[in-house]
Amino acid sequence: MKRIILALAAVLLTVMPMYADTLTLQQALDGAAANNTDLAAAQITLESELRNNSLTSSLIPDISLTGGVGWSGFSLIDLSAGSVTGNYYLGIDWDVGNGIFTQNTVNSLSNDIAVLEYTLQAESVEEAVVSAYWTIALYRAQLESAESGLESARESLASIQEQYDAGYTDELTLSSAQYDVLSYQYQVLGYENTLETAYNSFETLTGIDARDLELEEIPELPELELPDADSLFSLASGNSTSLQQLRKQVELADASTASTRASYQLPSVTVSASYGIGSQASMSSFNDLWQDSGSVSIGVSIPISNWIPGSSGDVAVKNSIDQERQAAINLQEGSRSLYISIKEDIDSFRQNTSSLEVATQALGLAERTYELTQERYEAGYVTYDSLSDARSDLLTSQLSLQQSRISQLLSLYSLSFDTGLGIDEIISSYSTQEQ
Repeated sequence: MKRIILALAAVLLTVMPMYADTLTLQQALDGAAANNTDLAAAQITLESELRNNSLTSSLIPDISLTGGVGWSGFSLIDLSAGSVTGNYYLGIDWDVGNGIFTQNTVNSLSNDIAVLEYTLQAESVEEAVVSAYWTIALYRAQLESAESGLESARESLASIQEQYDAGYTDELTLSSAQYDVLSYQYQVLGYENTLETAYNSFETLTGIDARDLELEEIPELPELELPDADSLFSLASGNSTSLQQLRKQVELADASTASTRASYQLPSVTVSASYGIGSQASMSSFNDLWQDSGSVSIGVSIPISNWIPGSSGDVAVKNSIDQERQAAINLQEGSRSLYISIKEDIDSFRQNTSSLEVATQALGLAERTYELTQERYEAGYVTYDSLSDARSDLLTSQLSLQQSRISQLLSLYSLSFDTGLGIDEIISSYSTQEQ
């Protein structure tokens, strides 16, 4: 499984690397690992969970050192110095019951779930970065197309203005050309604003200002023959972080029921031990320093009343069993949702692939149509309106092609995140072309 997972250690990075002219997708992911605030907060939560679920604190005995010194019996009138007395006591107390074994299982599973929750957060950030990165690439391409249309419209306006000034064309044609320029200017401004919003979102995610950086070329995907949803779901069952977390939740609910039953309804054995050295009373001689005492006791408790229906113990156990049932339902629902999501990914990829094929053909026709219309316009066989319509169709076809390419790529990324398979792994496994 070749997933791009944001490593825990990467969150600890504090220095951003210097980027060359091209910002790669991996560098964007690394930037998110170092600078994303949601991920940093998730890291703190994870560390807290791991610390709180440690069993060490339950096994460490209570160790204390107490003591003091006193000066009594002195008199200023009689010039009596009195006497100095002191005491110290080093004590160790340890109290542990058999419930610690079930609690150990609960804590271990809680730690596993905490790690999986962090991984889910990391994957969520990763998916957002991937989408933001290619969205910038899309908006840049759309802006370039609009700017190209604007440049062409301005060239036409300049030519028509000369013709109008010379009396060779009418005011309607000039107005149409002027309107085209304004229309393309409006489109350019719209894409500039949209692109600026995308830059801001990307910088919030990654801490990187991508305005002056080139991005990777939008990859052209080979022809893929994806299997059905059932086959990909079988692969996802072992790779999906969300399903792993839900399974751990089921295990945790089972362990919690065992721990609750042990606490309320099963006989419990408690071992208590203490040992101390020193004198807790005032020391009268040096030998008092070496006094010691210790004790060990074993207690057995049989909670008979907690078996009575409606008792606190009975209710606690039944509530815990309900949590088991709820966790099982959540796992079932999570599996169903993942299956549906994978099916939607497959359908989306196939639809976007078909749209890309149509958009590619449409762009070729639009380019040829514009070339022929421009030639006929320059030869005086068609009006400027025909040239304007052909230019508009060309721009629309360019935008449709770019949108289809990005949509196809993002649908494949979505399938990658859902299944736990890397993009390269999916391509190598299901490409119809020879590798």
